[in-house]
Amino acid sequence: MADKLKSLAAQINSGGLAEESVRLEVGWLLIAAQDEFYRQRLIVLSRVDGGNFGSFKAWCEDNIERSYRDCQRCMALARADNPTEAVAAERAKAKDGMAKLRQQREATNVSRPTTDGDDKKQYWLTPPELFKALQLEFNGGEPFDDPCPFPRPPGFDGLAIPWGPANYVNPPFVATDDGGPTAWTRKAIAENKLGKLVLLIMPAVGGCVNMLLEAGAELRPLPRIRWLETTTGEPMPSPPNVTLFILHAQEDRGNHRRHRSMNDLVHTGSRLAAALIRHLHQYVEPGGKWLDPCRGKGAFYRAMPTPRDWCEITEGRDFFSWSERVACAATNPPWSDDEPDTYTKIVRHMFEVADTVMVLTKISTALGTYKRHRHWRSAGHGLREVILIRWQDAEFTNPDGSDKAPEGIALAALIWQRGYEGDPHFNYGWLDGIPEIEAAPAELAAAAD
Repeated sequence: MADKLKSLAAQINSGGLAEESVRLEVGWLLIAAQDEFYRQRLIVLSRVDGGNFGSFKAWCEDNIERSYRDCQRCMALARADNPTEAVAAERAKAKDGMAKLRQQREATNVSRPTTDGDDKKQYWLTPPELFKALQLEFNGGEPFDDPCPFPRPPGFDGLAIPWGPANYVNPPFVATDDGGPTAWTRKAIAENKLGKLVLLIMPAVGGCVNMLLEAGAELRPLPRIRWLETTTGEPMPSPPNVTLFILHAQEDRGNHRRHRSMNDLVHTGSRLAAALIRHLHQYVEPGGKWLDPCRGKGAFYRAMPTPRDWCEITEGRDFFSWSERVACAATNPPWSDDEPDTYTKIVRHMFEVADTVMVLTKISTALGTYKRHRHWRSAGHGLREVILIRWQDAEFTNPDGSDKAPEGIALAALIWQRGYEGDPHFNYGWLDGIPEIEAAPAELAAAAD
């Protein structure tokens, strides 16, 4: 290999070898030498645009800039005075980098320690606001059983003991001496078959995902969670992507209404609700009746002009029993799609009874499937406007009054009108903050009422 690198260096110095040839020759040398630091990247890069170096460079700059830098380092090896030493130094650097990467991956484990007392690893705990929300949603606010506690009591092994009736499991994210994701997944499935609720939170590892799907688990992608370091309480600076796998207790399967999603119990701040209702006046016939199908704490309802009315299933006023035609229905509906109280079912009924419809939700929830587009089109409505909104401006709160954590998916207020056949307008102006909108006379009268 050293002789080949010397030959390549001589050809480069004499100008007898094009850059793209150097890239391929050096790349395949390193691949043959089993250098994993470059192996996968160079296999991909050697196929880019038939080896055209200009296109290759532009493509890398647009898509994988780091890979282009890796390739440049490969060519630098061929130009080195002593290629053998250069390759050895680069390989040592790569091994050191991989070791640090493994340490970083292990540091993302939110788990019990693998030894009692003196282990050197970092461990990360679930933020209390997330833990509390899950307790409220799945266990009536009561504490979960924790088969994977921190600190772990001496001799405790969550993989060997029976679990409780409702379990929250935050296991190691990579394999350890006493069990990794696969072992905890199998244990969770076995305990669930005994009729127990299991919430398992971890990255979506391929084999584990397949096992959990076969076991009937519900999957819920979560935003990046700022795990808390166990000794300092500091949040993790670069948290990994994780998924919540929900293995419902046997008696609850098919009846997810008992465990309503965290996104089904979120209340909108009054400032945003008032601004959206004022914005809606331009689409609603004066004097027409307004309706809030999911009133919650009433932020939208209070901002509506008279005549107005509301529904709220938790107060015995079921929107699905409403049949009166209204000029406008506006609300923050449940965002989940578990029967029987789903986003789809509620919004479809809004199209049936209202000429103008507005919902505040994640844009993927409203527009993410062809089926949902067919729903409003078959009802005779057209999507008129999509208002992009910052999460902080929504001022969402959970039922206990705590702030809801923002998610990485775009939030929007979507407005449909019966009979509208034009293209939707995407309104990005609200991303600078909630605009000041003058109250309509009817709204002022409602406020006084």
